[in-house]
Amino acid sequence: NNSQKTVLIKLDATRGRLGNYLMQYSAALGLTQQIPKAQLCLTPATYSKRKKYLDWFQGPFAPICNKTMTEESPSDIWTEVNDTYRGNEFLQQARNCRTTMCLYQMQGFWSSFRYFSRLPRVKLKSIWNVTEPNYSKIIHFIRKQKKRRKHPIGIHVRHGDMAKVTVYQMAPIDYYQRSMDFYRKKYNTSGGVHFFIASDDKAWCQSQELFTRQDVTILPLRATPGWELAILSHCRHVITSIGTYGWWGAYLSNEEEALYPRDSYKDEENYWTTERLEQYLPKEWIGI
Repeated sequence: NNSQKTVLIKLDATRGRLGNYLMQYSAALGLTQQIPKAQLCLTPATYSKRKKYLDWFQGPFAPICNKTMTEESPSDIWTEVNDTYRGNEFLQQARNCRTTMCLYQMQGFWSSFRYFSRLPRVKLKSIWNVTEPNYSKIIHFIRKQKKRRKHPIGIHVRHGDMAKVTVYQMAPIDYYQRSMDFYRKKYNTSGGVHFFIASDDKAWCQSQELFTRQDVTILPLRATPGWELAILSHCRHVITSIGTYGWWGAYLSNEEEALYPRDSYKDEENYWTTERLEQYLPKEWIGI
């Protein structure tokens, strides 16, 4: 009897960092809302990670999974699903489950907007919205750095850990130059722009001449990942590099258009197939 069925999805999002966490949680939220009577809960480690990373963001957030939720069912009845699953296969399996308590544990990165594509972008932006008093601090910082009427443009520069990454190529410095020029030209007659750089290698950024101009602010060394992401999310557009952190900065920004380094999504392992790219890069984004 489906009317008495409960589907519980337990999210284990302990792999990766902040950008990965946002992908995992948003995918779980999007899939949960497509399954009748489904509930989402977090493993204790995932909940602790949420508190570490997401202190700047509003939520609401799912509770910790507990024994009451599963009627003290043994742990070995959880069905593990990961991002090698097709999202539709998981949905079909969960909808067709015939027991009264259907338990699934989500693992992996789930790095595709298709898993939460049915959630309005405005809803996700409200979940990952910055809380007060942090919101006022962000707005004050942006206004203090840029001159009146200038449009804030975020830039994410991933550089420090690139030696460990095999499925991307590093965005070359001329990509950032061409992207900055793109927005300087676009807003030349409507107030101009000011760039805000979030990076895992600020020393490298400070050594690059194009990042030392008067219309550029490199975010402070003491800035936390949550604070930098909040800055990016309140920019008009974002120039991304690679990875899910910059992806979320662009997705949560004020306009749907963003720029990405087209040649960085070419690798010897052929990870970035045409299908995978279509499910990862929104159609409004422009490859430079």
